[in-house]
Amino acid sequence: MGGIAKRQQLIGLVAVCVVAIAVIAFALSRSTSPIVTGSQASTTSNPQGTTSQDPFNRPTASTLSSGAATEDQDSPSTSVEPQPVAMTAGYASSVADSGATIEAGSRCTHYVSPDGDDAQDGSLLSSAWRTADTAAERSNAGDVICFSEATYPSLAIVGKSGMQTAPITFRALDVNRPPTFAIGDYESLGARGAIKVEGSKNIALVNLKARKSMKGITVKTSSNVLIAGCNVADMGQEAIHVSDGSEAITIAGCDVSDTGKRKGGNEFRDFSVFGELIYIGQGSGFSETTSNVLITNNVLHDNGQATSEAINTKPNASNVTIQYNHIYNMDTWCEAAISAQGTANVTIAHNVIHDITASGFGDNNYQCRQAIGIRLKDLTGAAVFANTVWNAAENGFRTENVTNVELKDNVSFGNGRGYQLDQNTSTSGNLSSDESGDLLVSAADFIGPLTGTADAGEGPGSGFEVR
Repeated sequence: MGGIAKRQQLIGLVAVCVVAIAVIAFALSRSTSPIVTGSQASTTSNPQGTTSQDPFNRPTASTLSSGAATEDQDSPSTSVEPQPVAMTAGYASSVADSGATIEAGSRCTHYVSPDGDDAQDGSLLSSAWRTADTAAERSNAGDVICFSEATYPSLAIVGKSGMQTAPITFRALDVNRPPTFAIGDYESLGARGAIKVEGSKNIALVNLKARKSMKGITVKTSSNVLIAGCNVADMGQEAIHVSDGSEAITIAGCDVSDTGKRKGGNEFRDFSVFGELIYIGQGSGFSETTSNVLITNNVLHDNGQATSEAINTKPNASNVTIQYNHIYNMDTWCEAAISAQGTANVTIAHNVIHDITASGFGDNNYQCRQAIGIRLKDLTGAAVFANTVWNAAENGFRTENVTNVELKDNVSFGNGRGYQLDQNTSTSGNLSSDESGDLLVSAADFIGPLTGTADAGEGPGSGFEVR
């Protein structure tokens, strides 16, 4: 049994690996599993159907929710205007059926269409606005702005305030035909994203696409912002960036890929060194306090030219939860698929990570090539549990200069080395296909099938269960 003398020693690990089945199944199928959206209530749901405390006291699904017209507003249902497609399909299908915050966009109060006119009131599809910026400027608490399928130059939400019981929602009219926001090149408008939220609160972005811009979605000096079911790709630098003291931010059910296309910025290559898929905080030299961030149920993959992290949290960010994400086909250069650097109070749980490489800059004299699944560095306070990492060229898990960090019930298989941990890291129940973990396992210890896209080659695959 791959180094385990007695079958009985693995019985206690069955529950852990059963969890991994559900995680892998979710990540690959994007099923209708519920997500954690944060709560002022005492518990929240996770994809395994159990409940857990939300330490961040985020708005509940009900408080960051309906945005529907109140009884004293004119109801568009009395007209012959087409009703929006029910939000049960498209990029946020895994979120829609959960009854979570995606319900915020269930009823349109205003419309935007390429056939519209900004001189109109936007209240019906036949009197839709034409531009995204007009919609943002005129939006008020409780509004649900629905965009017809088209490519819009950008969306800037600046200085807008919804309420927890009536957020301002910007969403697709039809989730199967989402609108696209694209600046059109990788250099323009400084560090602005194709979709920008700045100095705002109680904002929901639902089923939107961002393409060909320096950055995809940027959130600055804002609070209580939901980014759900969005698709972000083809970016000059990072895809989603939350910074400048923002707090209570949820990124859920998004598909993110293909960054780092901006030319220049590094002496070793002609494309950007900056290209994180999800980036929380700022690098060294910035004194900001971005906090209370939830990153859940996203698919992060194929980062293109960026050779950077899928998820990167920086110093001075705090209270960050990274859970139930599927991360694959990443070239991380000197970093990791999930990298927490100097961030206080981090939870990393139930993520599935595989096929992580590090090509470096393509310069034979530059030897910074680290392909790591999960890396924690220069931080205090982190819990890393029930994650699965395979096919990372260097390490499955690494900690450096950390205190009060616990790794529990993780699985490393077929990585260059499973666990490379500093002395201040406590561990228990961690499986590894080499002797760096708490328990040694081999392919023979797992029940198949070992085929299909969930397969880990000779290791655990879609049938991830202890024999």
